[in-house]
Amino acid sequence: MNQIFLGEFAYPGLSRAYPGRCGLSVWTAGPGQYYGVVIASELPTNPGASITNSYERLATRVVRQLFPNVPPWGTLWFEHYPPGLGLNEDHQYDLVTFGMVGRQETGAIIYEHPSWRRVSRAWVAEALGVAPDAWLIPWDAAPHDTAPRAFDPALLEDPAPSVISGIHHTN
Repeated sequence: MNQIFLGEFAYPGLSRAYPGRCGLSVWTAGPGQYYGVVIASELPTNPGASITNSYERLATRVVRQLFPNVPPWGTLWFEHYPPGLGLNEDHQYDLVTFGMVGRQETGAIIYEHPSWRRVSRAWVAEALGVAPDAWLIPWDAAPHDTAPRAFDPALLEDPAPSVISGIHHTN
């Protein structure tokens, strides 16, 4: 899979005055292919609504800004909470699915009615096509000192994403 985005991402929250910010990693199956995997991580510095409370807005913004031609069914969505931010003291991953996916009059995809299903870290690694012991995202802990990375750490050395747009392309 090809990583097309790695960084902080701004998304509409429950209030226009306080947009949310999350750690975001986005992969696609390859050039010209519309299958993707998205992992949104809650950040301790998020000034807005949690990713859980805004996931449908987050998903809509990700598709609109990062791959607008993706078919509505072409993305696996994951939510990640680091220790201390979720319900457990360990990293949590959930597969997020949507009860309704449609298109606005403009043609943009809109996601509604999210639901969550707890999945293992190994399940997420399989979706990415990487080893189960891979370090999936920088906001997660490495499983061990020699864990291979599923992300390119050099991408994090690029300039910070725009606070206004929340977009930080890696290519």
